[in-house]
Formats: sequence, C-alpha cells, structure tokens
Amino acid sequence: MPHLSLTLLGAFTIALDGEAVTRLESDKVRALLVRLALEPERAFRREALAALLWPDAAPAHAAQNLRQALYNPRRALGDAFFLVTPQTVQFVATADVDIDVWTWRRLWDETLQHRHRRRETCRHCLARLAEAVTLYRGDLLAGFTLTDCPEFDDWVAVERERLHVQALDALTWLANAAERRGDYATAQTYVRRLLALEPWLEAAHRQRKEKPRRRRPCWKRLCAIRRANRPSASRRRRCCVPCVTILSHSPGEQLSACAITFSCSLVVEWMNDRVNNTHVEEKTMSQEYYTVQICCLTRHLPLFEVAPGVRIAIFNMLGDYEVVEAIADELAPRLPKDADALMTAEVKSIPLAHAVAVRMRLPYIVARKTRKPYMVGAISVEVLSITTGAPQTLWLDGKDLSLVQGKRIILLDDVISTGSTLAGMRKLVESSGGQVVAEAAAFTEGNDPAQWKHILATGNLPVFLG
Repeated sequence: MPHLSLTLLGAFTIALDGEAVTRLESDKVRALLVRLALEPERAFRREALAALLWPDAAPAHAAQNLRQALYNPRRALGDAFFLVTPQTVQFVATADVDIDVWTWRRLWDETLQHRHRRRETCRHCLARLAEAVTLYRGDLLAGFTLTDCPEFDDWVAVERERLHVQALDALTWLANAAERRGDYATAQTYVRRLLALEPWLEAAHRQRKEKPRRRRPCWKRLCAIRRANRPSASRRRRCCVPCVTILSHSPGEQLSACAITFSCSLVVEWMNDRVNNTHVEEKTMSQEYYTVQICCLTRHLPLFEVAPGVRIAIFNMLGDYEVVEAIADELAPRLPKDADALMTAEVKSIPLAHAVAVRMRLPYIVARKTRKPYMVGAISVEVLSITTGAPQTLWLDGKDLSLVQGKRIILLDDVISTGSTLAGMRKLVESSGGQVVAEAAAFTEGNDPAQWKHILATGNLPVFLG
C-alpha cells in the first residue's frame, strides 16, 4: 500500500511514497481532501460536502462538481485512502497515512489522559509537548483560503485557532519548565517561538479555582532569561549594546506604557526586524484607533466609516484568544446559573460562546445566516445587520430545537449596536418555545449606554460623529 503524508501545519504539502503530489487540480480538491482527512471517523453526506464547497451552485450542479472533485484525488493518490458510497464519502483512517495534525492531536490527548497533578510540571506530558511543538511549523493551512466558500473558511478558522492556542500553551509550559530547571538556552528557544506566534502576548496562567496572576510580555521574559544566563560584568561591558527604547507596534505612535529601556541585544535585533520588515504603506499611518481596556488587556480598535460622518470602532475577537478568555472570565460569573443553554449568531461571537459555555458547563446553539442543505425542520427569522447593511435571515436547525423548547436560554453576541441580531435570536427562541433569561455581549455600542442597561457587557463603544 502506498504511504501518504500530509503536512497541514504551516505550508500545505502532500507526498506519496516520499514524492510531492502536484496532480491535484484545484484548491477545492485540496480543501475536500483536508476536510475528509481531519475527521476520518465521520462519513460525510455528499450533499453536505457539495454545499460546503459550492454554496452558491444549484444542488445538481454542486453534486456534479463533487463527483469530479472526488475523482481527481482518487486518481492521484489511489482508492486506498477513500471510502466512497452513493450517499457518503469518508477518509480511511486505517490506511498508511501520516498527517501532522493527527500526530499533534494524539500527543495533546495523551497529556490530557495522563494522570498527574499538573500537566505543566509533569515530565511525561512535557516530553509529549516537546515532541508536538516540533510539528508546529506554522498555523493550520497558513495562507490557504477559499474566498467563495465562507463555511469552509469558518471551519478552518476555528480549527486553526484551537491548534494555535494549544501551541501557545505548550510553548509557555515548556519555556517555564526549562526556566525552572535552569536550562536557559532551551527556554530562549521556546520563548522565541512564542514571540513568532504572538509578538505582543501577555500570557496569564488562569488555573481553574485559582486567582489569575499576570505574567510579563514575552520579550520581557526573554530579557529576564538572557540576564539570568548572562556573562560576567566585565564581559557584559564589552558585549551589551546601547540601551534603546522599545516603540509601539502602532505606526507613528510611541507606546508610553511600555516605553521601557532594555540592553538585551536579542530584543533590539528582533524589534529592528519588526520595524524594518513592516509591510505598511505610508497611507496607513493616518489610520485612527479607539483604545479599549478589556479586563487587564488593552486593544486598539480601528475606526471605520459606515456612513458619511459616522464612524464606529471595529471589534473582532476572532484569533485573539486572550480577549476571548478575558471576556468569558468576566461574563460567565454574572450570567444566570439556572440557564439551560446559550445561543449566539455566527460567526465572530462563536469563540466567546464556546468559552462561556465551557465555564458554565452548558451547551450552546449557533443561529446560522444561511440555510444548509442538511438542515431538517429549520425555522427562520429576518433581521437587519449593521455589518452588511442589508436584511439577512437567521436559521435554527431542527436538530437544535430540543435544546430550546421549554428551556431557559442566554443570548450572547460580540457587539450589540442596533440590537437587530439580538432581536432575531430572541424571536427564534420564543418561536421554538424557549425563554430568554439573559442577554450578554462583549460590548454594546452607541452614545446612549443607558439604552443597553439590560445587557450584560464588558463595556460600551461610542459612535464617532463628524
């Protein structure tokens, strides 16, 4: 049997018996292969795959496209890797296949299943994590996107973020472990990789039932590690570079809160690289931002004109796991403890709904913005979105009705501006026989915060006029 190797972390590559495979005809064929390979335990309905990759095509045309797309990888790789029936398509997990994401998941799961007091200090688990991070050459399918397949891109975004967060945790634990045992060279290696993934990360250890404690930014930790392993004073006088002031990552603006003087040549070199390699044209220097404080985090939100003389601050938490975790930590304790489920609307608030659901140990329901072919018995309401400026429909899949009927539901959104999406979700709950017991959001928006006094939120974003 031929040996298939898929590299999905970082650049997407396919090899068969050690030879690169270049005969896949299109990105949609590659996307189909990835979708099947990352859930080998699942037999996908053909109509679901067709709707995923050709959402705007008629069902018959989408089905024909799927048949052609399936033929190409079977011809290029062989039938041994696919189980195809008239109704379903499945990747064969028992075939001779090596996929870096599979290996990552296996190693990560081993650390979850291993019995220990704390994973961060368990030698067995740290060894597994050290093996795992060697596989993480970059984010999942870095640079790969299908612009006409939003549902596929949304799925990739969620999977990419999950793996990204796991990599950050693994590297943090490994760096801490190396620092504790005095292996500063190894600690530097792990911290450099943290810097590459999140240059301005201010990681916090949030242990369940423990008080969170702030940690220094990665580049400060790197300085501390360097100082702990630095040479004698006489050698330092010869090797240290002149002190420099670390500048803000915002173009043209000095970060006064972090304008701290360092004499670490490694950080200076890294910051110079950041400045010299910034791909920002001069015209972006005029971009204005609105600064918000989210718990212990600071974020600069770009201002965007939605109408002549009217600008709003764009808040997007996708990919910012620190913000998601911080908001979830603040909202979860304030929400009703007797609720039965959460509901949110796709897509930007899904990570927050997941984080809050984990803390409250509740299921969560996602109201969809398009009806999928696999939905049975779905119900819908129409809303007006400020993001698109046009009416749109919210759909509740029939399979989720049992989570709503007769249940107490919390509605959750990212930013509540007009309240139309919230009203749509409220209608979905009420028409399904449920009861809304609370409404929450990361932020409300408007120049009259009192209108949102019934909303549980971490803050209010003003609307900028003139």
